[in-house]
Amino acid sequence: MRGRTSCLAVVVAICSVGFPRSSSGEDKKPEPAPALLAKGPSLRETGRVGSASIEGGVGIERRAALNLPAENSVAKAVNTDEAEDQAQRKSEPRGFIDPILLDQELQARLSMARSCRVDVARHKRVAPAQVLAKALELRWIILPSGTVAGTQVVATAPVDPEVMSCVKLRMASWTFTRPQGGRMAMDRALTFH
Repeated sequence: MRGRTSCLAVVVAICSVGFPRSSSGEDKKPEPAPALLAKGPSLRETGRVGSASIEGGVGIERRAALNLPAENSVAKAVNTDEAEDQAQRKSEPRGFIDPILLDQELQARLSMARSCRVDVARHKRVAPAQVLAKALELRWIILPSGTVAGTQVVATAPVDPEVMSCVKLRMASWTFTRPQGGRMAMDRALTFH
């Protein structure tokens, strides 16, 4: 117990040494020396590590003083992947699915996408009417295997981003009847009730 008592005494002694007290009993901060004031405020006073002086510093040289060649105009670069993809789409035969069968499959998938508003409302624990969802433009490609690729969801009216994410996720799992003659590019409007 003696070790703890002496440790406490040292802490009390260290804590009691501080700023001088005024006649009212409040701590007074010591006045800084005039030489320290001339150098500016300290790190403790400003919270800044240091200050930059413009005297004797190196400035940024003007472009004309550097004797650099002028920039040439550059034509807009063409993304070779996009150019190849467009050329392939033009040369590739368009697929075909019976329109009646395609319409039946689309109605089922679009109703699944419309339910995203309710799913987001459940997740947020609010009424579906409180989730902002008006209209989306859906774009996708039906591959020869019947699976979907290149899904895009574009808001044509205000829509909650979580609803858009849900719709895109559902679109990625869509499958359709295999198109005859190659892949099919599709787009449909989706409105929420």
